[in-house]
Amino acid sequence: MRVPLLLVVVVMVVAACGPSTASPTLRPEFAWSRAAIELPSDVVDLAPGSSGGMICSPCHAEQASLMTGVASTAAGLLAVGLQLPPSSPIAYRSADGRTWSPEPGFPADEDAAALAAAADADREIVVGRRSTAGAAWVKAGGAAWRAAQGGPSLEPPPGGTAELRAVATWRGRFIAAGSRDADADTRSAAAWTSPDGLAWDPAAPGPPFEDAAAYGVAASDDRVVIVGERTATEPAQAVAWVSDDGTTWTRVESPAFADGTMRAVAWTGTAFVAVGYGVADDRAMAWVSPDGSTWTTQPTSPALENHGKAIRLLAVATGNGTLLGAGWKSDAGNGSGVVWTSADGTSWDRLPDQVSMSGASLSGATLSGTLPVVVGTSGYPDNDQASAWYE
Repeated sequence: MRVPLLLVVVVMVVAACGPSTASPTLRPEFAWSRAAIELPSDVVDLAPGSSGGMICSPCHAEQASLMTGVASTAAGLLAVGLQLPPSSPIAYRSADGRTWSPEPGFPADEDAAALAAAADADREIVVGRRSTAGAAWVKAGGAAWRAAQGGPSLEPPPGGTAELRAVATWRGRFIAAGSRDADADTRSAAAWTSPDGLAWDPAAPGPPFEDAAAYGVAASDDRVVIVGERTATEPAQAVAWVSDDGTTWTRVESPAFADGTMRAVAWTGTAFVAVGYGVADDRAMAWVSPDGSTWTTQPTSPALENHGKAIRLLAVATGNGTLLGAGWKSDAGNGSGVVWTSADGTSWDRLPDQVSMSGASLSGATLSGTLPVVVGTSGYPDNDQASAWYE
């Protein structure tokens, strides 16, 4: 069973944030097209002596470009990720989801990764990691990108690692979720708040976050919800956290979490919808909660199954009365990207397989731009390239 390279780095989710310029509509035939992305030549060019008509591994000079998330902003769509090796953050801009170009002036920091993005009317925020510490980059108005302040707030425990994997806007500030791990065996989820994306305040560590990892965050008017997994169990099981102020967090355990692990969450206007996959990695899963505290597992269906093989819901976005899910499934080839839709999170439709998504894994989705858009990485196993699709 293939495990996509993207999942080794991070699985991250960005629910649609920021102002909407139009209401995208999913066409009944669900025909998705591959967007044009201006990638670095060392990612797309074949190595000397290789043949474009034959499979080669690797076909490029040991380079890979990975897309990890997407957000809708006042200046269009912003997608983020990383280029390997060495790991450096990348960002791409699109006015309509059809064509993408490198974001001018986005910092190419060494040993760093951009994992998620969000925006309000005034600022665009990208979060991730730099070396062993958490990191963030901010663009306010027409100003240049700036790196967040370093210091203890983003530093890991001694000898450990820290990473911001998801970010959302809430009450005029930003909420980020991720991890602050002492080591590979001592895991701890983490949450941060920031008024501007430059200075971050971490939530107090302690029992609510211990033995867990956080992957997604979403907010209603009154509450913030973070989702992830318990790392002390084998296999890992879902867990959630809720906060009414962004500072004090309550851990939520539920019998509904026993069969799966959560990777993303969105607020629909009436409920929180979390997505992920089963503990046996044999089905995609979804959960619904009115308040982030009480959760119901949604019944499995053919749309969430893959004949006993792996299938994973890894991203979810909401807009225009629709939920858009994105992820990956194992198949007879190199695996494929998968797209789902749902009206309320309780039942899901899986879109027909898309030829352009063969060999791809999807990691982000947005419904707030002029088109429904999903992003991820395609080209496995020979030429991993940051990729986007629009409907």
